[in-house]
Amino acid sequence: MDSITIENLRLTCIIGCYPEERVKPQTLSLTLTLFCDTRRAAASDQLADAIDYDALSQKIRAMAAQKQRQLLEVLAEDIASLCLRESDAQAVTVQLRKPGVPAEAAAAVVTITRTQNSASTGGTR
Repeated sequence: MDSITIENLRLTCIIGCYPEERVKPQTLSLTLTLFCDTRRAAASDQLADAIDYDALSQKIRAMAAQKQRQLLEVLAEDIASLCLRESDAQAVTVQLRKPGVPAEAAAAVVTITRTQNSASTGGTR
């Protein structure tokens, strides 16, 4: 299976369990891999036959900023659900990086992989 990866997309959102994390937006880094068949797009050279990863990125950024969440796991599930719903991807791997948490580490990282068959039924909460 082919894949398209978007590396280090910056997301600005309010996320965290502690009161000080819920005051102002934080910047997270998202690396997203969409597993799909790229042959039709490769043959036609037309955006209509491809996953429009720019448009998908904008939807992800808007969704992340729209609602506060406490856990990276929730945002990762929401992103995976959006990607599977809004694109022709058969599977998606979402990696979210929250810098400086815990304080002694470079970042906390959550990575999930979802397929069309295993996607969460909850979607965006």
